[in-house]
Amino acid sequence: MELLTPGSLTLPLLVAFGLLAGFVLEALFLTRGAGWYYAMGLPLGRTPSPYEPPARPAPQGRHGGLRFRRIGPGLVAFWADRRDRRLPSLLHGLAVERVVGDTTVLDVRWAPPFTPLVAAAWLIVLGLIRGEGQITLPIGLMMIGAIGLLYHRGAVQACRTLRFALQQEEGRTDAG
Repeated sequence: MELLTPGSLTLPLLVAFGLLAGFVLEALFLTRGAGWYYAMGLPLGRTPSPYEPPARPAPQGRHGGLRFRRIGPGLVAFWADRRDRRLPSLLHGLAVERVVGDTTVLDVRWAPPFTPLVAAAWLIVLGLIRGEGQITLPIGLMMIGAIGLLYHRGAVQACRTLRFALQQEEGRTDAG
């Protein structure tokens, strides 16, 4: 296979194009508000403290490096604001407002950008095909682990920020 021959420039160019296209596509999904894209993710693993939602919640807003938009009754999509660097870029997720007894809690699902995860998995598979799995497997697994840890930490911070922003009076959120 010509793509896998040593010295071939075709494979690196395809990888670069694929990464760029993946990041652009993910940014489009975030800005266009694709509900299915926000719903794909991992559970946060903890339920935040109960909160008191306002009588007339804001349809969208921004607070602490996080942007959010209501995409349905009790469904709030959130994503990291690209202009603010408090949260990791392309972090996104979906918060479901659930009534538990007489309180409301947020059930949060979050996700990192999928492009670098696919790239790391591809590195592992390509290395195994070429017989270099002893090198690419640990590197790919460390990439996946580091992305998971970094974005989980950002998701916990985003959950706290979102909870605070949603409690604000009728759309009153700060500009940053």
